Amino acid sequence: MPPKLLDYWPVFDAALSPDWQLLGRSRGGSGEPEGGCFVLAHPEVGVALVDLLPDHTPNAEALFRRLLNAVDFSLRCRGYLPVVHCAIGPDELSSLRGRIEEAFGYDSILAIADRGQWVSELWRVLQAGVTWEALGRPPNGHNAGTATAETTASRFTARGRLTRPLASLARAGLLACGLMGLFGLGFAAALLLPPPEAPPQPPPSGPIALAEAPPAPQPVGLPTNQPASLPG
Repeated sequence: MPPKLLDYWPVFDAALSPDWQLLGRSRGGSGEPEGGCFVLAHPEVGVALVDLLPDHTPNAEALFRRLLNAVDFSLRCRGYLPVVHCAIGPDELSSLRGRIEEAFGYDSILAIADRGQWVSELWRVLQAGVTWEALGRPPNGHNAGTATAETTASRFTARGRLTRPLASLARAGLLACGLMGLFGLGFAAALLLPPPEAPPQPPPSGPIALAEAPPAPQPVGLPTNQPASLPG
């Protein structure tokens, strides 16, 4: 009996971080009938399409994008979903995580606001597709291949409870920094202003004023002209 899609989950679970989820695979491939390009999703990163050699799916990313465009996925989830494609052999699974991270380094970052819902929405798209196969049920264990909407939403709700107090502290810190900046600008402006002019000093008074006053002018006697006596 060929292996089912769920049977491949332990392979990826051992090679990737816990947040990666196996959602499905393509129904076509150039290798064995049970192969196909596997669809792995990370709610904070995007979608990785992985071929396990010798199976290989030509133009897997283009086929996957065509599926997303057919259902207006970017409109339904309001944002850009990064998608990468890589092929790896069975003896290279230990390097799968590094290969995926390197591939995402050449793509744009995830720009979907609702990180808790797009993975479940993508699983429903695969389930309704013809050329793609969705995981029939989430595998048991701490890493479910497809989390239900309720599980994913509760995970990010708990994360929100932790981030909201941090956001409040950050806003308070920004307010304090703003007030300190205004105070610093006012202090700098005060240093740049010219010093105020000294008020005029009042004239001295009292004995010192009398001593410094110039002497009063003395009257000068003018000669008086006597009428000349006539010779007698």
